Amino acid sequence: KDALRGGGEGRVKLTIADVVHTAGKQKFDKRVREVNVYLVVIALIGIALMVVGLQLPSGAPLHVVECLNAASTLLLLHQLFRLYQLKYRLLNSAIRMHEKAPRGSQRVSLACGAIVETIVLGFCPYPYCNIREPGLLMFLRLYLALRVLRDRNPLYINRHMLGKQEVALSNIDSALILRLALHSRPLVSIL
Repeated sequence: KDALRGGGEGRVKLTIADVVHTAGKQKFDKRVREVNVYLVVIALIGIALMVVGLQLPSGAPLHVVECLNAASTLLLLHQLFRLYQLKYRLLNSAIRMHEKAPRGSQRVSLACGAIVETIVLGFCPYPYCNIREPGLLMFLRLYLALRVLRDRNPLYINRHMLGKQEVALSNIDSALILRLALHSRPLVSIL
């Protein structure tokens, strides 16, 4: 039972398994988009707490703000763990669907990405540590906003469907989406 998509001579045959797998990927993408929005919101709260903490003199109010910031960092790392858990499940589902057998390098790159992001997102002014300057590294968390921008692009959302039609479109990645977004709407993208 094949479904035909497209028109003219460029028709692509899709099996029911392909349609189900593509729908599963779209559901997965929706969950990843939600987690990415949570990550950005928590990261912005942490950055705001860090800025407030830099303005406060040493004392009890500063320690409260630092404790709140550390709690927001822990919550951020929990959401990051959820994100990589979802990505690992997708990698394993590719094995089960026999779409393509993931190489060991895919698992290693997933693990390396998780480690690097954990280090970058783990920076915060820790409570009862009189060192505030490493807290400025919390501004590195703003890369999460670029991920949300990528997730909201229609080309990125429909990349699974487009990859079946055109081989050239199968390499839709973050860099391409961000270049297209900045090219089409530079002012909106910057804001």
